[in-house]
Amino acid sequence: MSIDEACEYYRQGLAQLDQLGGESYEQIYSLLRFASVQQGGFLKPALSHRLMNLCQTIVRNEPSKFGWTLFARAAANSIGFQAIAKIVRWHDQDVADLSYGLPQLACFLAKNGDLDPRRAAFILTICEDHGWWDWRSGDGVADLLRLSEPADQRRIFLAIIEKLRARYPFGGWTSLWEGFLEAGNQFPNALTTDVRKAIEQLRVEAQRSQDEFNSRDRLQPDFPSDQTPKPSKEEIDGLIAALVSNCDPSSAHSIDKALTTIQTDSRLSYHARQRFIAGLRVSCPYPKRLAFLFAVCDAAELSLTQSLDILSECLAAWSGSSKHLVSNAKALVERLFESKIVELFEGQFSDIVRGIHRLSELCNDKRFVLRLVLRKVAAEEVELDGDEWLQLATALCDVTSGQAGLDALELLLSGPASRIADEIGEGAFRPEQAVGDDEAAFLADVIWHLLGDDDGYLRWTVARGLNTLFELGLNDELGLLLDRFDQREIAALASSDRGLPFQNSRQWLLMGLARVALRHGRTMPGLRRPLLALAQRNDLHIIDKVHIARCLRNIGNDGVRDKDLEALLDQIDQPPCGIVTSDVYSGGAKATSNFRFDYEFAKSEISALARLMNVGKATVVDAMAAEITQRWPDATSLDDFPGRQRYDWDRGDRYETYREHVQRHALLGAATSLSKTRPVVVRSYEVGDGSPWLEWRNRYDVTFDDGSWLSDRKDPVPGQAKENLLGKRTGQQETLQDQHMVLRKLGLVDTDADALVLLYGRWSSPDGVRVRITSALTERKGAIGRCMAFAKQPGHDLWLPEFWDEGFYDRRRRQKSIFAPLVWAPETHSLGIDVGDEMAAQGAAGRPRLGIDLTQNLRLANRPGSGDWHAADGSLALRSQVWGSWKPDPDDHRGARHHDDGEVLWASPDWLAATLSGENKRLVSTITLWKYRSSREYAPSIGVRSVLVGLRLDEGKIRTWHAKKASKQDY
Repeated sequence: MSIDEACEYYRQGLAQLDQLGGESYEQIYSLLRFASVQQGGFLKPALSHRLMNLCQTIVRNEPSKFGWTLFARAAANSIGFQAIAKIVRWHDQDVADLSYGLPQLACFLAKNGDLDPRRAAFILTICEDHGWWDWRSGDGVADLLRLSEPADQRRIFLAIIEKLRARYPFGGWTSLWEGFLEAGNQFPNALTTDVRKAIEQLRVEAQRSQDEFNSRDRLQPDFPSDQTPKPSKEEIDGLIAALVSNCDPSSAHSIDKALTTIQTDSRLSYHARQRFIAGLRVSCPYPKRLAFLFAVCDAAELSLTQSLDILSECLAAWSGSSKHLVSNAKALVERLFESKIVELFEGQFSDIVRGIHRLSELCNDKRFVLRLVLRKVAAEEVELDGDEWLQLATALCDVTSGQAGLDALELLLSGPASRIADEIGEGAFRPEQAVGDDEAAFLADVIWHLLGDDDGYLRWTVARGLNTLFELGLNDELGLLLDRFDQREIAALASSDRGLPFQNSRQWLLMGLARVALRHGRTMPGLRRPLLALAQRNDLHIIDKVHIARCLRNIGNDGVRDKDLEALLDQIDQPPCGIVTSDVYSGGAKATSNFRFDYEFAKSEISALARLMNVGKATVVDAMAAEITQRWPDATSLDDFPGRQRYDWDRGDRYETYREHVQRHALLGAATSLSKTRPVVVRSYEVGDGSPWLEWRNRYDVTFDDGSWLSDRKDPVPGQAKENLLGKRTGQQETLQDQHMVLRKLGLVDTDADALVLLYGRWSSPDGVRVRITSALTERKGAIGRCMAFAKQPGHDLWLPEFWDEGFYDRRRRQKSIFAPLVWAPETHSLGIDVGDEMAAQGAAGRPRLGIDLTQNLRLANRPGSGDWHAADGSLALRSQVWGSWKPDPDDHRGARHHDDGEVLWASPDWLAATLSGENKRLVSTITLWKYRSSREYAPSIGVRSVLVGLRLDEGKIRTWHAKKASKQDY
């Protein structure tokens, strides 16, 4: 066929493809495959936008099932940064989650040389890993490492691994860690020995968890099994051997006859076909090898795919001893074309590209295969539809010029039928949606936009990622983010029905920078000047300036006294008009503005500020209205902003609409302006309880004053909390594993001599068993008798005293106990807004420890922020661990989440033995395990409860008693 003739067929195929409709899903996927392999560069922006709109017809229905990896390949090859902007807008429009396609796209862009590998790695750290079936994040990281300088390889690998270890402390899934281990094997200098061991341990834990889940009793009904006796292995081997010996490998008819026999023989499974072919290959005489291959091509019982598999296996096995077979590969391909090529174009989901690729691999000549295909099409022996023409065009991309492929794709997307995409989603391309070529500026735009996202989890994740930016050496982006401090919208990322909550972008940027400065402040002097400029502004509210002060404090001033910082601290720590004591309440007044704020917000937040300033709620409302109209002069009410009033609003909600962000920042601005003209008022009966100004301010600040977050101060999950504790279910009754096995998994028996002793613990096991362990002290004399009697108490009387009262034990109000308190587990009240971080652990603000007096008497010392307490000689005495995060609530069908937290307190065995001996005490514990009955009608189950009383003996062993009455299931 001449070139001109091939071009004409190519044009005919494109004409048929021009009939593409918005619901032609297979054609859209074929279009993406074409875009992923054409070699002409990027499409025009309007056509790129049109292609992605076509994809939205599939994405909008079930985004998790869309071919995101194919989309990412196509976008990286034919679209570029504009695809990132589209994914961000899809996320804002609730079309698809940000993490479905962005990780693959970033890695493929970097692989193509269009994105710095470090920036691609940053994108991976802010996205969730969805365990895609056709792409592993470990493979993407391997591509990034291959493109990186040696100094950057370890930074990239460790940054991503640190994020994954924090997100999946219980192991995740096996393939996740296998991908990173394989990447580490390719680049051994990218990870340390400790990190490799940690990844291997996580892989083991993930596999163990999966195995336990698979082996768990599912209460499946007993179905009647087939009573037909199955043939033995020897009998099957004999049947297959007989078929092989009676078959002529050079005869297609003989092979077909044997395969038919296998298919009709109920004793033989489908696997017997493969064993039969393998037997033929092994027993085939040397002179008949080529004839056998031709017979495989002609066999009617073998499909094209099966024939290709057999030919590939045979050539691989015989190529070393039969060179003439390789030279006849093209003849074999021609024979396949004569007998089976129609199968290449048949079926509802034909895959012409894959078939041509496999045929090309067989003969190592793609042009030869394409000539055969085009000759078959030219002879009109097959009729192609639009999708098949596009697949054929995709296969031709390797042998045509890049410009020809790009022109063909643009011609297709410019056709009248494809213009239906301009009516999908956000409509036709707008000039302001164009994205520039400066990748640093574009990444800064994306970060700024995501810092203001409605989803609080994403805001915290991106703000946390600012530290990763710095550690990857992308310092310029931090400066670019500060340059965007007054930018209300990123045009390329904006959606018509949603504004950017830019005040949230400001706040989370500053919180993220304060956290970076806490870790790397001395190496960030370049940010000091722009931060000082922000500190001098009058349009920023008190919370923004609190975070600016932390940044400046951690960055420092080269050892010189920082008067600017001192002035800023005075401004934010002390209200300008001071604090006065008064028991006079302000009178009511009517608001002069027309603004009405959401009911729940007004009831809690506006009222709290009014009490603080001793003014009426109307005064606060007017001050908030002034703040809003100062930024939005045309606004007359909250209805002018996107969003609606929610009657179940709470300050800790995960999602915050644009409207809610406006009223929250207006409140903070109102507090700042009111404090400049009015004093803070405290009632006479509240004097001495701390600064009411700081108490109010802390409601909107992070928990720790140094700028760290709750998620920064949590610990690795101990192995005891990763153990499953449920046994096999009996009917609907849940059961626990054997008592000794449970105690061993909890670390209470069969431990090493130097293993830490568990004094206190509270967590939920992976299979839903709640665990609570607490300890107290008892006199040595008569300890066994007291424990035996204690174990016979009913559940409401079986409790051990703790230091509940702020680290003390108020014996005047507390019920008397025969035991002395030992442990204090502080209640975590008044946490900061960082409790809304998905990775936050509430226990980080109140670690379990010993009572205050007991700690002082034993001369235990603890560094701020540390979970270790040391004895006077410096040896380890106690260690606390806290962990947790927000998890979906399995009993809430509405998708609610709860804090799945845990905490433990360990004691050094040597220190504990010496302390108990010196105090003449023994350690008594209660171990409570329970699981509530299921609330799901489709999976009913009866809960389980077990309570044990334990006494630690002198030799370090524990003696236990089963508390039968307390173990009764009464719910």
